[in-house]
Amino acid sequence: MSAATKLTKLKRHEDQRHGALSAVVALVQMDPHARADLIVYLKALNEAQAAKDVQEQEYLLKAILEIMEVDGPEDGPDLAGWEAEAKATVAGRRAAQELAGETQRFFAVYQRLKAQSGLDTIRKVARAAGLSPTTVQAIEKQRVKPQFRTLQALAKGFKVDAGVLNR
Repeated sequence: MSAATKLTKLKRHEDQRHGALSAVVALVQMDPHARADLIVYLKALNEAQAAKDVQEQEYLLKAILEIMEVDGPEDGPDLAGWEAEAKATVAGRRAAQELAGETQRFFAVYQRLKAQSGLDTIRKVARAAGLSPTTVQAIEKQRVKPQFRTLQALAKGFKVDAGVLNR
C-alpha cells in the first residue's frame, strides 16, 4: 500500500471520527424535544428505507440535518445572492411571484383548515396528521412548503381531501 493510499485512509478515518464527535456534541446540546423529534425521524427513515421510498428518505434526511444543524455561520450557498440573481430576469421575477402566490395560498388554506378543525396547537396538528411537531412547526413558520406525502398527512389530520391543500 502506497503512502498516499495510507494517508487517504487515515484522513477518511479522522473525518469520520470528527463527524461522529460533532454529532455527539450536537446531541448533548440539543433541546429534549428536538431529541424526541430526531428519534421519530430516525424511525420514519428506517421505515422509508425498508419501503424503498427514496423521496421520503430524502425528505427525512433533510429534516434530520435541520434538527442537527448548529447555529452559526452558514457554509452553504448564498441563497440571498442566488435569489437576487434569479429575480434579475423577467422570467425569474415571474417565477418568484408565482411561487410566492402559491406559497401564500397554501398557508392561508392551512391556517383556515387548522382553525376549522379545532386543532389549535402544533402538537395537536402533528398528532392528528401523524407528523412530528418539528415538521408542523417548520410549516407554520413558513420555513417549508410540505411535499406531497406531508400534504396527504395534513389533509388526513384536517379530514379533507389533499387537493384542498394543494390549490
